[in-house]
Amino acid sequence: MKEKNKRNLLPAVLCAMLFLSACGQEQITLEQVLAEQAGQNPTVQVQEKSSIWVHICGAVRYPGIYEMEAGSRIYDVIQAAGGFTEDADTGFHNLAQMVTDEMQVLIPTLEEAKEQGSLRTEITEQSGRININTASAQQLQKLPGIGESKALDIIAYREKYGGFEDIRQIMEVSGIKNAVFEKIEPLITVGK
Repeated sequence: MKEKNKRNLLPAVLCAMLFLSACGQEQITLEQVLAEQAGQNPTVQVQEKSSIWVHICGAVRYPGIYEMEAGSRIYDVIQAAGGFTEDADTGFHNLAQMVTDEMQVLIPTLEEAKEQGSLRTEITEQSGRININTASAQQLQKLPGIGESKALDIIAYREKYGGFEDIRQIMEVSGIKNAVFEKIEPLITVGK
């Protein structure tokens, strides 16, 4: 009898082991299906955060070079540098502007900003181009082919339509066609 029980016990144990291992596989499959239905990928993905390097100097507590996440704004860099000093011109920059790799951000003091006057709107820090979204009529007249009348038309256009999204849009201003655009194209920016 013992021999008979041993023969019956062995197949029973094997069946139990197969059943348990099959249940485990079924559970994994069920988890994968539920994850897919929920719109999740059941496999682990490692995402690399891209970083950029920004040099901030001037009227901040800790000037220097900072590693920032791509998509950071001037405000974020200022915060990383300990914030403004007491004499900083806090309104000089658009704090919501995104920073780019290798960008330098100079925060002037109130005195320095006063000395520079309206020049800060004329030329962007990186490119040395005239920003057609912020330049005065006088500044626009420094461009070849742009006199007082066309400068005023550019200002009227940007006020009416909320600024230029692309430099080519300047050709929508009355009197500015391809010939003029070709002359001013390397000299202008929309500041984005």
